[in-house]
Amino acid sequence: MKILAIAALLGGMLSPAQAEEPTVTCPPSPEPQDMRNEAYYQFVMTYKSECAEPTNWGTYYPDLTISSDQVSVTASTALAGAIASVRYGGKEYIGSGGHGAAFQWAVRPFVRPIGASDTVQPKATECYNPTQAGSQKDDDGKTAPYHWPSTSALSQFEKVGGSRYLAASRLAMYVPIPQQTKLPDDNCKATDYQPDQSPMSLGLSHYWLNPDVSVSGNVIELRAGLHVEDQEPAANVGEVHSTIVAYTQRDFTKEYAYLNGQLVPFDATRWDHKKSPSLRCTENGTHCLGMYLPNSQTREDAYVYLESRAPDEYTAWGGSYTIEATFVSRNSRHVDMQAYAVVGDKQKVTETFDRLSSPVR
Repeated sequence: MKILAIAALLGGMLSPAQAEEPTVTCPPSPEPQDMRNEAYYQFVMTYKSECAEPTNWGTYYPDLTISSDQVSVTASTALAGAIASVRYGGKEYIGSGGHGAAFQWAVRPFVRPIGASDTVQPKATECYNPTQAGSQKDDDGKTAPYHWPSTSALSQFEKVGGSRYLAASRLAMYVPIPQQTKLPDDNCKATDYQPDQSPMSLGLSHYWLNPDVSVSGNVIELRAGLHVEDQEPAANVGEVHSTIVAYTQRDFTKEYAYLNGQLVPFDATRWDHKKSPSLRCTENGTHCLGMYLPNSQTREDAYVYLESRAPDEYTAWGGSYTIEATFVSRNSRHVDMQAYAVVGDKQKVTETFDRLSSPVR
């Protein structure tokens, strides 16, 4: 009965595994195992399907790669359908160093602690943070390159032709109840915000995600629907911030906003920059990843953001270099989201922004 109950919770996904395909052996980890060693950094942060877990909650799903004539995108079973790799011109763009990195959706509801009065202001916290790729414990105590099984539960993961894939999953809590260690960035533990009952007692959330990802030319279209189950404790939740975030390789250090057809250095304190298409590039501009939100100038519920974080203990000495798009919802049980990721050199990404911004596309 317990197995049947869990199967129902996960959308009936505990079906017999598909026949597994032959696998390529994962190469050994380079020494020394230090993120300041470039060979080790690339081993950890550059995704390899042969080094990743191909099953999710007992069901085998092969990784999916879609492509155009310019770009290839690989979605990972180990990361519950999140994008683990984007390659253009022979270069890997994504830093896929585990379940808290890669190119994925994450949800930040504004919540009060359990038992708090209505006078306590709700806030975003990692201890109530549904995350597509999985939970923090999915990497704890593991060996590199940290693409072990995901707590997030897939119920669909399939290609549609060669340039599109669909997925569906129940999102894990990034800090699940079985892990009570307080975090360095957010002084909390899971049971401060999560009741110790299903699905949270299994490390899962009340949030379902339905990504729909396609590639055309140098543009990756990112669509997703986010659905919240009715039993989610809504009285404890205010507005919800849903973010598609790409963790890039650490050589993508240059940040730009695209304003009035021109590139300017990105300034996170300026709202007009956060409402404009933005991009993150290598120092010489030969490789860039841009984020474009349709109609962002006329809507108040979406914005872009870039963050560069120098190596420290929390980022495992690899640093954190991100570009993201956030959608804000209030009192909604379902949200549909759309963004475009644009790849190429700086000129190509800028020209694509020109085209996407044109009234006639």
